[in-house]
Amino acid sequence: MELQKIMMVKIEGLRQTIKQYSNDNYIMSYANQLTSIEYPKDKIKFSFLVERLFEWCCDEIENIKKANSL
Repeated sequence: MELQKIMMVKIEGLRQTIKQYSNDNYIMSYANQLTSIEYPKDKIKFSFLVERLFEWCCDEIENIKKANSL
């Protein structure tokens, strides 16, 4: 399968997961923007968005774990 297609499948799952755990408008915007990335054409934007989402995830992972254990 082409990398772009694989990314779109994975990114949609990531976007939906973020939507469950965040109401931060910036984070939601970053996640939504990932769905329109044309990789490798938008490689720099993709890297920026993934970096921001990774930072958010690192900051929120304990809260996410707690929410899943309830």
